[in-house]
Amino acid sequence: MPTSSIKPQFIIKSAILTKDNPNFNKRSLEIDLTDSIAELSIFESLDIPYLSGNMTVLDNDGIFSDMAFQGTERIEFVLGTGDVENTTAVLNKRFIITGIQRKVKANESGSTSVFTFTLIDEHGFLGRVSKISKSYDGSLERIIKSILQNELGRRVDIAYTGALTEFDEKSAQ
Repeated sequence: MPTSSIKPQFIIKSAILTKDNPNFNKRSLEIDLTDSIAELSIFESLDIPYLSGNMTVLDNDGIFSDMAFQGTERIEFVLGTGDVENTTAVLNKRFIITGIQRKVKANESGSTSVFTFTLIDEHGFLGRVSKISKSYDGSLERIIKSILQNELGRRVDIAYTGALTEFDEKSAQ
């Protein structure tokens, strides 16, 4: 069997799909897709402020056939570098599966399917579905930090803006 001499840019160390359970008293469903992913493409654009991508998954066990996709399933990747030293994981990234781009039966019996899913960065998804209509006072740095922490649950380092301490941040108004 021929092997490819092309080395991957990254290695998928972990890929966990999480689907919320419609019964609120039950836990979310988690599926480990690490060994089932055939291809992962992540795109960065100058036109949009978030990542998007595609993921192709080989479904040998028919787990997606009975799953009713809502378009809000989350998948969290732990990615490592593809170097020969197998450097430790360098990135944890969470995406939302927004749709099924393609579904193909992979064998004659129809028991194996290949799914290609479209992905959007969790930040991009939340930004699309969340509308913020509040008035903010203060410096631009404080406003951005407040929105990210209070509305999106994200922490941001604003030291590069010149507001090195909490006092500097307040006095920059």
